[in-house]
Amino acid sequence: MTAALSAAQTLREHSDLRPRIALFERNDRVGKKLLTTGNGRCNLTNRNVAPNKYHGTYAEFCLPILTRYSTDKILTFFEDLGVLTVELEEGKLYPRTLQASSVLDALRYSLTENTIQLISDTRIQSVRRNGTLFALQSDTHDSFVARSVIVSCGGAAAPSSGSDGSGYCLLTDFSHTLIPPLPSIVQVKADTSVCKPLSGQKITGTATLYVNKQPKRKEEGEILFTDYGLSGPAILQLSGLIARGIQAKEGDFEIGINLMPEYDLQSCIDLILTRTARFAERPLEDLFTGVLGKRISTTLIKRNVELPLKACASSLTYRDIRGLASAILDFRIQVQGTLGFAQAQVTAGGICTEEFDPTSLESQIVPGLFACGEVLDIDGDCGGYNLHWAWASGLTAGNAAAAYGFGAGL
Repeated sequence: MTAALSAAQTLREHSDLRPRIALFERNDRVGKKLLTTGNGRCNLTNRNVAPNKYHGTYAEFCLPILTRYSTDKILTFFEDLGVLTVELEEGKLYPRTLQASSVLDALRYSLTENTIQLISDTRIQSVRRNGTLFALQSDTHDSFVARSVIVSCGGAAAPSSGSDGSGYCLLTDFSHTLIPPLPSIVQVKADTSVCKPLSGQKITGTATLYVNKQPKRKEEGEILFTDYGLSGPAILQLSGLIARGIQAKEGDFEIGINLMPEYDLQSCIDLILTRTARFAERPLEDLFTGVLGKRISTTLIKRNVELPLKACASSLTYRDIRGLASAILDFRIQVQGTLGFAQAQVTAGGICTEEFDPTSLESQIVPGLFACGEVLDIDGDCGGYNLHWAWASGLTAGNAAAAYGFGAGL
């Protein structure tokens, strides 16, 4: 939708002709996936957009587009559509209504106002180059002709909401390279012997990903224990790195959870010493009442102290106390992988960006062929970064595809 609107604006600026733009949608209506973003609130972008928030085989590819379309530029785009925005926690920007449907409605109204032809319930199955034109074939055996084509079919994540990765073939048919798609911003599978007994427990802390015992990335925020492993914003941020690393067989993966990040080791030791003195006759299983959840504290004690849970707190040695403090600040859990595309919010991997012009998103293999959004091998962190890439890359591809079509006699 954004690419189509950008193309329409470019054509109006360079021609007196009425723009001839068609948007093909395989679903019965456009924007189905958009309605699910930001838990239905549509986290449009983030105040902290920067290249280090994006990942891919050639993640630096996104720099020219992010430079051209800053957060303020994206906000202006939506203001022009009539969408007012509000900034919430951590720089996240949402429509003022906090409803994704209002964003979709504004986009759809603008498509109509720009006389863009919307063709729903139509899956484009093939695109072929025919001289200076492209021939498009749909699943209903209808044929279409265009001067330029933008492939914006999304990735493989959340297939129930409309994109399932089937659009990759439109580009691989032109010899573009597909970097194997992987689920990202998705829950993590971890040692169930630890996580399942804690299922439902939620803490606010930090999660550090370790690969072969070496720290790779740390995130803070909410962490949720589940039957299968771990979830929550801090965990979702690490999931893409986990998926890529496991596919590459990089080695052993662990997540270390800091259950009390406001403490350092010595202050945590002092806290436990104080409690063992004050509550000397309490059983160990109740030592952390008022500090940590019962199931989490019980698990900590079982894993780090060779004493029965009914033993008195005063029976802890200094070594026991130091071990407990260390475990509170670095609760290690073995990682097995991630859940699949059905649960993922984003696709890591996709069509190789090295084969596209980073300033226009035009194919370097086929002139007049463009791609944008999640179909390319670029994925962002949680917090509005993926939608920012959608808008920014759509605006880029639409502008360039219209300019190409105009030059080709559109």
